[in-house]
Amino acid sequence: NQVNYPLWQVIERVLDKSPALRYSSAPDLVKALQDAQHAGASGSMIVAPPQLGHQTTIYGVQPSPSANPYLNPIAPPIQGAGQLPPPVAYPYNPYSQPGQTAQSPHTPNFPQGFGNAPVYYPPPPRQPLIKPETKQFFGKFVISLVIMGSLFALIIVAINGISQALERTNNTRENATVVQQIKSIDKKKSLEEQISEMQSLIAKLKGDLERKEAKSNLAVLYEKVGKNALAQNDLVSAESAFRNSVDQDPDNGILYTNLGNLYDRRARAEQDVRTRISLWQQSAESWRSAATKEANPDAKNRYAEQTAIAYYNLAWEMNEDPGFPNHEIRSALYLAQDYAPTGSDVDRSIQLLFDQVRN
Repeated sequence: NQVNYPLWQVIERVLDKSPALRYSSAPDLVKALQDAQHAGASGSMIVAPPQLGHQTTIYGVQPSPSANPYLNPIAPPIQGAGQLPPPVAYPYNPYSQPGQTAQSPHTPNFPQGFGNAPVYYPPPPRQPLIKPETKQFFGKFVISLVIMGSLFALIIVAINGISQALERTNNTRENATVVQQIKSIDKKKSLEEQISEMQSLIAKLKGDLERKEAKSNLAVLYEKVGKNALAQNDLVSAESAFRNSVDQDPDNGILYTNLGNLYDRRARAEQDVRTRISLWQQSAESWRSAATKEANPDAKNRYAEQTAIAYYNLAWEMNEDPGFPNHEIRSALYLAQDYAPTGSDVDRSIQLLFDQVRN
């Protein structure tokens, strides 16, 4: 069964959120229920609320209205329908002075009904900046871009890998052909012709290992040219050839010994003191490079002893020249001492020269 409308009105007022609009006492509620029951039995929709006195609102002391709030608020009062519910009461009047009880000068002319009860209408919800459909579209669009970009990147990587593999295969084939041509160079030709032909073939090599091996063979040819020039006492051509051999294979310590011996030979035959000092300096640096690059321990020790001898001769020549300060002489002796075998003849000679320089 459904609750009749007068009783529903009473229940709605009892459950009102505003305490001022609910019944103020139990007798008032009983009286309203009785009126609702009577109205329901007689078919009337009017429920008479309890009679209330004057109410104090924000507009001052208001008389009790006589209209029924459960009908039309702006309708004229109905005879015998009871009294209207009291208006909203507030704890103080902001328009009155302290102690003032008179009505505020600003009293709006409200129609009969609910009186001056404030009605709050919440603002409509704010529309989102971006609609859900737009967000969904952009999300799918971004995902599509990511997938397409990934596929495009994979395709590029695959193409690059295939091209590199083809290039390596082609380079390997070409390098094998060039290496075979280098090995096929006629050994009966002169060294100069062999060097010229090998240089042109090395320029065609694209592999680092093949190029390094070919340059090592070219360094051997330059070394042979230098030794032939040295045998003919052509020291200038020999030096140029030995330097070319070192440039082609800079990690081969044996090639530096050729320069060390050449500068040693030139220094011993030189008459000018300053030129001898420069030649001994170059000889010491060449032997030092040979000792540093050499991997064989026995050869490394021999090259180190030759380095010490060259630095000792350099220090001795500088000591004979009054133009060299003592700290430069001692620097050469310290280097000689680093490479000299302990207890060797050169080590003892270094100590004696140290004593002379200190004195």
